[in-house]
Amino acid sequence: MEIHGGELREVKEVAHSGTTIEVNDLFFNTPARKKFLKSQRTEVYHIVETVTVAGLSHPDVAFSLTIDRAETLRLPVASGIRERVLQIYGEEFLRGLREARESNSRALISVEGNFRSSRANQYIFVNHRPVRDAALRHAVYSAYDTLLPRDRHPIFFLYLDIVPSEVDFNVHPAKREVRFSDREAVYRSVYNVVRGALTISGEEDADYGVEPDGLQPATRNPQPATSVPQPATRNPQPATPEAIPAAESLLKYGNNFNSVYLGDVFVAYTDGRGITLLDHHAAHERILYERLRKGVGLDVTYMLFPKQVRLPAREYKVLLHRLDEIREMGIEAEDFGHNTLMVRAVPQFLFDADMAGILSDIAFCLIESTAGSPIEDIRDRIAKRIACHSSVRGAVMLSHDEIARLLKDLSESEDPEHCPHGRPTRIHMSLEDLKRMFKRTG
Repeated sequence: MEIHGGELREVKEVAHSGTTIEVNDLFFNTPARKKFLKSQRTEVYHIVETVTVAGLSHPDVAFSLTIDRAETLRLPVASGIRERVLQIYGEEFLRGLREARESNSRALISVEGNFRSSRANQYIFVNHRPVRDAALRHAVYSAYDTLLPRDRHPIFFLYLDIVPSEVDFNVHPAKREVRFSDREAVYRSVYNVVRGALTISGEEDADYGVEPDGLQPATRNPQPATSVPQPATRNPQPATPEAIPAAESLLKYGNNFNSVYLGDVFVAYTDGRGITLLDHHAAHERILYERLRKGVGLDVTYMLFPKQVRLPAREYKVLLHRLDEIREMGIEAEDFGHNTLMVRAVPQFLFDADMAGILSDIAFCLIESTAGSPIEDIRDRIAKRIACHSSVRGAVMLSHDEIARLLKDLSESEDPEHCPHGRPTRIHMSLEDLKRMFKRTG
């Protein structure tokens, strides 16, 4: 079929299996619409995303996408959802997911430690149709409960099979929103399938959800990446009664101080004139953010064996044209072909980090920026994302030397009182504040 401006020009039979769609001169008769397009990389991203979503919703169909005479995406027929995810994202990505099924629901979800700083790679399919549904997304997040750290988001691929008479797809012009006849039942089904996957024991995990691709779900509780070595113990030690120096006095007192681990991300210390409460995650985030933004103090480490990072085609295409900017932030990568980047060097604090997740976050920062965004604004946004990705998390008890180093680096930052997102890194209460609290004034 040949169509020009909505007019059907020609229809002829062809000995070809499948469907091929070719678009040329899209705006020849509506030039005004072209002015509302975003940058070329953004539009290419959306095109690739459209085909990717189609591939995820129909693993039994092969897809091939060619842009500017170069094959961007090729997805052979897959045996199931797991193999389709493997084709698009790669083996390492799939190993970070756990599979679960319940009645009419099936899901691939990220396990503990495999969370992202954006809502990328979150898909819901109802009867093979991609949809957006705030209630179902809420069910997924509710199932994670306390497992999900602050400002982190899970990866999930959620597939629902609903009796057609119990779902209405005609409530949105693009069929992206749906209405269920029993929304509460669907909500419970989604919650149960995700919650069930997250509560699988280690023994059950070993043989759970294996399909012909032979890939096992990821192990739980991976160690978070930090810029400092992790202490051998994770149990907080009782505090000693000696006075401990605050951040302002740290350089004066050196390492001659004690600290109290309060749990989660909080540490307390004092100089005898009050008490300071430190959010070590926020403090670490501030330090890393400034180093990444300035491109100094990064301590770039070259890998003995470069790491191949396979990415979805849409993210790969975006990053491929911005490798120089990424290199300025200490990440040295080059094109390896087939939607893969070869990472040869990274800042030391990223050495054991999830590079696929970090590069994915960088790609989304680039997509979110407009064509006219200043380079510094883009760099600032990327630095915030990577810093959040890499900073020390809760439930990690830092050693004495690590806290001392953290406080020293924080004192040398431009804004030691706030993380890159504006939250406080520390709160100080003087003796006078404490006296007022205990009604000892006067």
